[in-house]
Amino acid sequence: MKHEWSRYCFLAMARVALVSKNGQVSDTRAAGWNPIVNWDLKPGNVLLDHPDPYAEFPFMCQYPTPKITDFGMAAWTKAGQQTAALKNPQDMRGYGTQDHQPPELIRRDIPFLTLMSFPNPAATRARVNQLIPYRRPPAPVGTADNSPHAGIDSWTAVWQVGLTMQMLMSLELDTIAKGVDFSAADGGRDAPSRAWLRPRYSGRLVELVYQCLHAHPADRIAVDALHDEVMDACAHVQEVFDAAPPWAPGLQDLAAPLDKYPVSANRL
Repeated sequence: MKHEWSRYCFLAMARVALVSKNGQVSDTRAAGWNPIVNWDLKPGNVLLDHPDPYAEFPFMCQYPTPKITDFGMAAWTKAGQQTAALKNPQDMRGYGTQDHQPPELIRRDIPFLTLMSFPNPAATRARVNQLIPYRRPPAPVGTADNSPHAGIDSWTAVWQVGLTMQMLMSLELDTIAKGVDFSAADGGRDAPSRAWLRPRYSGRLVELVYQCLHAHPADRIAVDALHDEVMDACAHVQEVFDAAPPWAPGLQDLAAPLDKYPVSANRL
């Protein structure tokens, strides 16, 4: 994946996740907006349209426009809400695509985890239960029995955005093959190794992807902060383009990573 287009795609997905939460490109919620949670953000649902001559940053105009599609597995919901037709989280677990589910979305039963090809289903269930405890109501949310992060919420979309970017950048779509099973078993991982992306991609971009992929929802970057970070990265790409005109028509590759963080750096 081209360095500059990776940021374009990242921004498109982060924006969809932000608007799904707040109904607008803002860190505040639009009046009357009921947050949407999509269970199925994944590479197969990122389609490419013709280049947009009115794209937000001029460098984007020469690239296919990423479009986020397929909201068939989405619902209006709030974490902890118990009055909707689909109760969150108990009626929402297990939906989506195999290999694209963060811990809070996984169904916590051995047959399901076995069907999903988890190599150590018992270890995965034990770790997820320990990480994000949950018992059905009436146990109150926020106690030792019910984690306040057990629900499906914007943090779920953040994880799926991060995983989609990791897959597109690594060109490997099988998370189980990368060892991601959320277990404490030997060989188990919470996220794919950074070796899939380094040193091909810059430190800033890689670390931003991995801020989305923490196993515990509370440890992930917030969706509004994610959107702001990717916007800043896109602005820097445009600075690089503007500093070296004129650009020939067509797709371009720069010799260096398109941000201010050296490829050897491993932190933001």
